[in-house]
Amino acid sequence: VYQGIINYILDYINTDNNFDKLIYRYMIKSGTITGRQICMMLYEQNILDKKDNQYDSLKAGSIGAYDFIRSKIQSLEITPGQLGLEPCTGSLVATDPNTGEVLACVSYPGYDNNRLANTMDSDYYSKLLTNQSRPFYNNATQEKTAPGSTYKPLSAITGLTEGVIDVNTYLPCTGVYKKVTPNPKCWIYPSAHGNLNVSQGIQHSCNDFFYEVGYRLGLNSTGDSKLDNDTSDGKNTQNYYSSERGIAKLQKYAEEFGLGDTSGMEIPESDPQISDDNSVLSAIGQGTNNYTTSQLARYITAVANKGTVYNLSLLDKVTNPKGKTVKDYTPEVKNKVTDVSTTTWQAVHEGMRAVVTSEDKDIFTKLNASGVQLSGKTGTAQQSQTHPDHGLFVGFAPSDSPQIAFAIRIANGYSSTFAAEVGNNVMEYYYKVTPENELITGEASNIGTGSNGGD
Repeated sequence: VYQGIINYILDYINTDNNFDKLIYRYMIKSGTITGRQICMMLYEQNILDKKDNQYDSLKAGSIGAYDFIRSKIQSLEITPGQLGLEPCTGSLVATDPNTGEVLACVSYPGYDNNRLANTMDSDYYSKLLTNQSRPFYNNATQEKTAPGSTYKPLSAITGLTEGVIDVNTYLPCTGVYKKVTPNPKCWIYPSAHGNLNVSQGIQHSCNDFFYEVGYRLGLNSTGDSKLDNDTSDGKNTQNYYSSERGIAKLQKYAEEFGLGDTSGMEIPESDPQISDDNSVLSAIGQGTNNYTTSQLARYITAVANKGTVYNLSLLDKVTNPKGKTVKDYTPEVKNKVTDVSTTTWQAVHEGMRAVVTSEDKDIFTKLNASGVQLSGKTGTAQQSQTHPDHGLFVGFAPSDSPQIAFAIRIANGYSSTFAAEVGNNVMEYYYKVTPENELITGEASNIGTGSNGGD
């Protein structure tokens, strides 16, 4: 048994990169190996070219390991994908909300297909296969995470259509929601948003507002009748609350908006997961909600066009060598959401527009000044206590007559702010607000300082 344990451990540490990092960490701390020597390995292993202007400086010790590695990341000579550190992946899916055609499907990190075609570059393939950032894994269609607050427009539509709130309903945010235990908090805690209507709830991404929507969806008619006299801890209504009742209503609308199955794209896609637990947390995009970027793109496409859910299509058509169309891949309409009122659509769209013009206006300063009207919703989804939160941003433009809708995710990206910055850059490029050479500079961008916390 003892020998078996030893063999198991030896086999495990041979394949455990985290153990290797631990060894290097202690070697650095003990002075057995220096950070500079670790950096020199990048040249010895031909990751970096010895002809660059920092090789001699690093070798001579005139530049420190920290400044060296930071400069290489800044210049993109070392990329997040190569590092395999969090965050090192991202994805974007953009659609035409009027047709359901996919305009872009991007998964980072990518790779050069040409080096794998015909005569395969075996060394290149081997590096891709062992890369910790998993470049062969399509983050746009296969990676699933909680949607976070990008789900709140759907919760708003559910609450308004089911009649548990209306556009004139104001719900309080005290920072802590006390009607369920344990008491969930708003992302702004220990501060609070105060009283908000549904558009403001979306704009400020108030958790307390949507906790209450999820709670009200779970009340029966008796509980509904006692809401006017309810206390902050739900003393008068808690006996009439059922999470299962609320979940069933949220599930109904998630299904209607296309979140119950794959998006329709003609490539492998992971199955979505509509939350089946805790209507209060599910209403803010937590619970057991799990979707791919492509599925969020289909949902937000339906929000943009006010209810038409498409089976998305990556392909346009197949032609023969003479150019004759053999097969047309025009996207099909999956269903139309017909029970949502005009006032509901207006309230949801107003809230999403205010995200861009007010709540996160510092990110979209140039875009807003250009006259391009973008509507959006940020989302920060927590799924682990030991890894950073996921950052998401969904949106559509122009707000009054959408031509493009999109969903963006940076897995373990800390904050939705960074996903929103990507969205801003994409829209500046798409609408030619900023020249391409000013957006793609060959260097890493400086990260934003603003953050919506856990929105």
